[in-house]
Amino acid sequence: MKRFEWVEHPSDIGFRAYGKDLAEAFENAALALFEVMVDTSKV
Repeated sequence: MKRFEWVEHPSDIGFRAYGKDLAEAFENAALALFEVMVDTSKV
């Protein structure tokens, strides 16, 4: 299962986070937000 996916949004960022339960969905949402703030290919 994918953790999150980017979605089109006219002014900001948009993503959908997935998980087997609510806790995992929130964890994957945090990963998506981290991707926005940090170039993870350099970390």
